[in-house]
Amino acid sequence: MLVEIVEALVVRICGNSLRCRVGMNFGNTRGKQSPRINRLLNSLRSVAENVRIYRDISVTVKVHYLRHESNPSDLRWVFAYTITIRNNGSTTMQLIDRHWEITSGVENDVEIVDGDGVVGKQPRLEPGDAFQYTSAAVLESSFGTMEGHYNFRDDVGEWYRVPIDPFILSIPAETMN
Repeated sequence: MLVEIVEALVVRICGNSLRCRVGMNFGNTRGKQSPRINRLLNSLRSVAENVRIYRDISVTVKVHYLRHESNPSDLRWVFAYTITIRNNGSTTMQLIDRHWEITSGVENDVEIVDGDGVVGKQPRLEPGDAFQYTSAAVLESSFGTMEGHYNFRDDVGEWYRVPIDPFILSIPAETMN
């Protein structure tokens, strides 16, 4: 299954370019791997679900393509992502702000999004609590990635950064035809 996903992503990134496909497999002619390929390989580590625990906070991401909100002829692809943040520790933590790097398309255009909390909230998580929200990203390409971090503060006032590993935004294979 993973092989099919990788092949689909290679076709999505490279199209029919044999040179690009060879570069995907073996690096470029100078023996260096492109940053785009490195980001892709990092993203593949979290194809099904992206879970990262740091300071007893886990972050789970699930992505859904929103076909009815998308309009490929206008270069508009919309993806919803549902994130569950769980406090697995023994200290109350509050999510203060977020940082996202959203990469779109073959050109790797990157949009930086910084802001307070998530979806207008700064959830306070007691030990064992979870907070779930859904948001969306609009891309000018049918493929992209997201990564970033949350900044949390505990009751004592100490700050903690919770990294969110890269995850893939891509249309399902059955919609590629």
